[in-house]
Amino acid sequence: METLTVAEGDLTSNPLIYAATRIDDALERMDDEVAIMFKSHAMNTINSWYRLPIYDADFRWGRPIFMGPGPIGFPGLAILIPDPIDDGSQSWVISLELDHMGLFKKYLYDIEKKEMNPIRETSSIFGNMELLDLVRHLNEDCGS
Repeated sequence: METLTVAEGDLTSNPLIYAATRIDDALERMDDEVAIMFKSHAMNTINSWYRLPIYDADFRWGRPIFMGPGPIGFPGLAILIPDPIDDGSQSWVISLELDHMGLFKKYLYDIEKKEMNPIRETSSIFGNMELLDLVRHLNEDCGS
């Protein structure tokens, strides 16, 4: 992978467009290499937002109905979000590649067939072990 190096004097003595152009050129050369690197490595992250006071926000029109992340730019990320009703339920925001979605559905139904309720067995601090198993199965079956 290419590293961009520029002398400090070049940055300070040239207009801002010089630095922007150097960065842009390096990014263009890196795109293919970085894409291959990220494609070949599964990125699996499970994050819990249970400790964040996301439903305590006061925007002067009442308590929020839903709070969640914006668009997720890469597959392999799952975020567990508490329910605004505070009844112990949760929402999962999961970013999957298209070919992983069918497998996710299959494994999710397999968990339900075992009469386990993955939503109710969640640890509010460490995430959901059933979800970790799902991610592991997806990676094994898709060759990641």
